[in-house]
Amino acid sequence: MNDLKITQGSEQWDTLRQRCLTDLYWFAATVLNYADRVPLVPHAHQLLCRFIERKTGNALLDDARYRKIELARGWGKTTLVIARAIQRICADPNIAILIANEKEQTARDFLHEIKTQFESNEFLRALFPEVIPPE
Repeated sequence: MNDLKITQGSEQWDTLRQRCLTDLYWFAATVLNYADRVPLVPHAHQLLCRFIERKTGNALLDDARYRKIELARGWGKTTLVIARAIQRICADPNIAILIANEKEQTARDFLHEIKTQFESNEFLRALFPEVIPPE
């Protein structure tokens, strides 16, 4: 889908942008190409994405101030949380997001991944040109 020609301001462009902002699973898998990094599969990852987006439909989960994700290594927890940060930046370029980890270098790696997506992901850049920093 990344080879798709998109005209800024077209109905297709608007539809894709809206889907990016409302469907974390699709955004992560299709726009950010994370399906290649983590084998994202709908039956295993869509509910996790809804949990991350606070869209499970369960108020106890969605409205909880603190939530914790515990899954085995390789499930894509960090990848999907990074995708959520990018999704939120696309929705509001003025948002402030705290990136923290037990190891400073790991937090730096997360930030580097976010920055790399905005600098080199042509599909993301085509859909959200307003959040791309000047060269």
